[in-house]
Amino acid sequence: GHQAIAAAPNTGVNTLTERVQPLMVTADGAEYPMGLFLFADATRALVLSGSVVFSAVGEQWWTDATCADQGVILAQGTRGPVAFGPGQLITEAIEQQLVAGGIINYEIEPSTATLADWVVWKPGTDRSKVINELCSMIGYYSPYFDNRGVCQVRSVPALDAVDPTISYGPGGNVKRGSITESDDLIDSPNLYIVTNNGFTEAPIWGEWKVPAEAPHSYENIGYWRTKVIDKQGIESNTAARNAARAEGWADYSSYRWANFTTSINPLHDTFDVIGWRGDKCREQSWTTGLDVAADHRHELRRIWSDPPADEITEDA
Repeated sequence: GHQAIAAAPNTGVNTLTERVQPLMVTADGAEYPMGLFLFADATRALVLSGSVVFSAVGEQWWTDATCADQGVILAQGTRGPVAFGPGQLITEAIEQQLVAGGIINYEIEPSTATLADWVVWKPGTDRSKVINELCSMIGYYSPYFDNRGVCQVRSVPALDAVDPTISYGPGGNVKRGSITESDDLIDSPNLYIVTNNGFTEAPIWGEWKVPAEAPHSYENIGYWRTKVIDKQGIESNTAARNAARAEGWADYSSYRWANFTTSINPLHDTFDVIGWRGDKCREQSWTTGLDVAADHRHELRRIWSDPPADEITEDA
């Protein structure tokens, strides 16, 4: 995401190498980080004081800058081809790509999943694309940078198993007139299929359908809306089924969306589970200004998931 930074005196900040870390400071002195950002562009304005023109004493430069999330570091082309072979631990491959991309602060949830066959990306491929595809093979979210500026690589959880970070309702803590809900009546998938598009001895594939209680389920609308995802390197039908389910849980194009505005709250982070009117939703994105009176705009996705006990662990 991008964050506009207000104009400030230029005191020798190196916009190429230095970072910006906004903090929210509460009345009791507690500090809450709101992310770590790079300078995306900077415009310097010359301010003159009094009648002195271009003197060392009278002139002052102010900088108006736009900053970007650290994700731009990974959104660069690879220097050469990227390839991983059969048996490669996928989380190790992800770590290798993070380090190669210049990320030094990261946390990766462990996984024993390995590649079934060779996966290859050509030179100049966007490194975030490589990492995202590796993550999707094992049912992980795309990497994101949390409020501390640390890159997070973690699995997509069943919402049933996660308590909301924060819960909201239409009264009290949500600004009047800011609430909208929308339903994707035509395009939201109710069946996710993952296949291995590499060369394997037998077809490798798996599917996951949204639970029957979801409004857009097959049981409710009477036909399938299928989303097919081809993935290199999926090692088994079990892995394909789990990847299909993770795709469904993490899909941003889910059936129901909710948007509303609150006062600024530093506890929100990417992909948090948020309570909304009694349902569990995923925080897809949020925006806020750097001011105590700023609006905090939230975009939520209602996701339907299986109970944790329904985890798929064995091939049929």
